[in-house]
Amino acid sequence: MWIDLQPSLKPFSKRLSCELATINQIVRRWEFHQEPDEYCTTQLIDSYLLEELRKNKDEKPILIGHGISGLFASNFAAKYPDLVEGLILISVDTKASNYWFSHYYQMRNLYENLGRQQVINHLVPMLLGSDNRVDHQKISSLFLNTLDKEYCKGSVLKPINMESIKIPQNLPVLVLVGDKDFVVDRQSKQRWENLLKSGDRFAFIEDGYHFPQLFKSKQCASEIERFLMMTCNLSIPNTLTLLPG
Repeated sequence: MWIDLQPSLKPFSKRLSCELATINQIVRRWEFHQEPDEYCTTQLIDSYLLEELRKNKDEKPILIGHGISGLFASNFAAKYPDLVEGLILISVDTKASNYWFSHYYQMRNLYENLGRQQVINHLVPMLLGSDNRVDHQKISSLFLNTLDKEYCKGSVLKPINMESIKIPQNLPVLVLVGDKDFVVDRQSKQRWENLLKSGDRFAFIEDGYHFPQLFKSKQCASEIERFLMMTCNLSIPNTLTLLPG
């Protein structure tokens, strides 16, 4: 189950969802849509996801999350391990507040003469790489929509205060990080090794940036397949299910 607290960015994960479908894995997406005036806490999001999982008590999904969604998925799995089969984290750091939007806010504070569009335009190739197939203008609009309407705990004026990541102690965990990611840097491997338990796995995605599931979807799927074969022993029909939208 792909956990997504920033649904505007879900186009980045569709290629990986399709790759996983080819290796007999169902991919369902659970999205949190925050209302503009809604006071949001992790406890509130917990309650929504709990309601969803309890509808299908016989199914224990592996949770997948990227960035801030991965932080939430990991902490949820640590609180409710009986509802979850495993955990896959993409571009997630052990350091609190180390997310793409925290870098956006830092740059806005450092370069007061730059507008938000200019900062986002600068960040996009750093987050995705300078691939010529990318419509940077369209991608910039996705990021700006996320900042305006979705789950980003922080602002230019108020520092981001994120809760520390918790790793479930009785569930298998896979961490995937792009080896060219400037947000979750290469030193993250050492930080993760101090936190992961025996049997968990950390892997770099070669030539991957902060969203490796976009252009390195086959490599990500290969790492996930290896992880599932070694740890979860799942047998799931070859079907792809994505929520509309």
